Amino acid sequence: MTVFFLLLLLSSSPLRLVSLAPSLTEIVYYLNIDSLLVGNTIYCNYPEDAKKKTHVGDLINPNIERIKKLKPDYILLVSPMQDRLAYKLNKAGLNVLKCRQDNFIDIANCMKKIGKLVQDTSGYVRFMKEIKNIDTLSAFRKKPKVVFVLSQRPMYAPGKNTFIDEIIHKAGGENAFSFNGYKMVSVEKIHLANPDIIILVGEKSNPQRFSKKLGIRETDASQKHCIFKVDTDVFTRPGPRVINAVLELRKIMENCIKDGKNQ
Repeated sequence: MTVFFLLLLLSSSPLRLVSLAPSLTEIVYYLNIDSLLVGNTIYCNYPEDAKKKTHVGDLINPNIERIKKLKPDYILLVSPMQDRLAYKLNKAGLNVLKCRQDNFIDIANCMKKIGKLVQDTSGYVRFMKEIKNIDTLSAFRKKPKVVFVLSQRPMYAPGKNTFIDEIIHKAGGENAFSFNGYKMVSVEKIHLANPDIIILVGEKSNPQRFSKKLGIRETDASQKHCIFKVDTDVFTRPGPRVINAVLELRKIMENCIKDGKNQ
């Protein structure tokens, strides 16, 4: 009888999760299963409560022994970025769950995948409804061209087939760059693209200073005072807050369209 109840207790014990990416930590909180999260990375800073979880290191070289001590049932990872780490964890006898996060549907499917662990996919359904809601945003007559500067030294920007490109499109704009993925760009390339809007991220980014650069100051974005700094985490983490990013960028676009001439 004692053994039976012990087995019953073990089988009904809650899952223990470790997240090794800030975006996945945000998804866990969005799904309202953060009570199952026993560990995350030093970069997991949202929501505020995520900072209180046991940190196991960074995204690429976490402390595997510390992870083992947490006795997780599953370790959440981003594929393909953390595939090599997944192999190491498997070799150490740990279970992993990998998610792709290349676009909005990938993010939704990741929510569904994690939700199935606890037999609750309501968070996935909620997120899909939020995607449908932003897809009903009215179109501009002429889509504003956007350059999103991910870093300045060196200067990188997202092109097609990235979730940031999807943020731009869902907000009603057009990516000024047509290359695929993320590539290094130059002031000259931004000058030639002549965007209507330039988005900057990073604590040290300064729109006023950036707008005065030779090659930038001649662009429509600079001329119309449409160079903005946004929250890095909101715009660069492929998690539930991509919806917030779309809505914020939409407001920026609307404010940059003078007198409704571009609507």
